[in-house]
Amino acid sequence: MSDYSVASPITEDSNTILASNDASSTPMRKYRRYSTDEIVRALEKANGLISVAARLLGCTPKTIYRRAEESPRVREIIENAREELVDIAEIALRSALLRGESWAVSMVLRTLGRSRGYSEQLSLDVRQEPTKLYSVVSDPKWLEKKDG
Repeated sequence: MSDYSVASPITEDSNTILASNDASSTPMRKYRRYSTDEIVRALEKANGLISVAARLLGCTPKTIYRRAEESPRVREIIENAREELVDIAEIALRSALLRGESWAVSMVLRTLGRSRGYSEQLSLDVRQEPTKLYSVVSDPKWLEKKDG
């Protein structure tokens, strides 16, 4: 397993190569290889937010996702940051619940209160007669065969 990945275009003009075989002279981009350490540092600065870390590095988020597939260290940084976000959200939910905000009460009862019988239910009336379904044929040759 390599400590580098090929994924992000270098955007500085001095590193752009012009394609000689294309009549429109579309620029081809060189790609920079980022070390796992560079990606980890960017993720730490961005609190695990992949798109923000990618912007800091000058690469695409796909570069970081690919590295996370290869590197347990990168994957751990991302997972830890996401766990921290969930912790922060739970703290905010608890605060809203203690203030008696109805949306928070409803959410807690629908999710955590299920074991006590709180849940959302969808009731359907299935006693109605089934309706006939009609299909429209858009092939004119079929109509000709049927008439003839």
